[in-house]
Amino acid sequence: KGIADAGFFLNSLNKDGIDCWPDQMMSLWSTAGLYKDLHQPCLQKFGAGQEWKCLFAEFFAESIETPMFIVNSMYDTSELTYTLGLACCPGRCHFGTPHCNAVDKSMFDHLRTGHEKAWAPVAHKPGNGIWAISCMDHTLTWEHWTSPKWEVPSGSKTTAAVAVAKWLAGEDVHIQDAVPFPENRGCSDHNLVS
Repeated sequence: KGIADAGFFLNSLNKDGIDCWPDQMMSLWSTAGLYKDLHQPCLQKFGAGQEWKCLFAEFFAESIETPMFIVNSMYDTSELTYTLGLACCPGRCHFGTPHCNAVDKSMFDHLRTGHEKAWAPVAHKPGNGIWAISCMDHTLTWEHWTSPKWEVPSGSKTTAAVAVAKWLAGEDVHIQDAVPFPENRGCSDHNLVS
């Protein structure tokens, strides 16, 4: 069994219409000659010229045979910053961060729906599971693993640690925050409050 903590990155253009972070990843793997080391069923599925798709789980995760549990934010801060290039606050802004304009807010909102669509085939595959929260951060298992502020839904006592423990015990666990940011009140101020 495996647990994926963050990193379910989407192949998205940034706010200026540039394929920045995904393009950097593709360039790195191509220059280093590492495509051959990626997931073999993915490489077979896409073939020559489309190996880059095997860098993004949205294109191949359903073909992973190992039972997997996804722990991810609907609004991964790495994606917000490095993939989308957003430097704005989508709600309840503090300490001088500018509010997102309508276009940037739409991109922020799309990250949630994009994740839900992209990880659905793998998250709902028999034996797999998911715990996804509507708060902003990256790599959730080191700081928020057992935090009572990071529960889905808020106030439920279902932290990432509780969800993973249930999954490891054989339970069917598919927990995704039903509310958008910033409505999970327990953790919605994280990264916004000084």
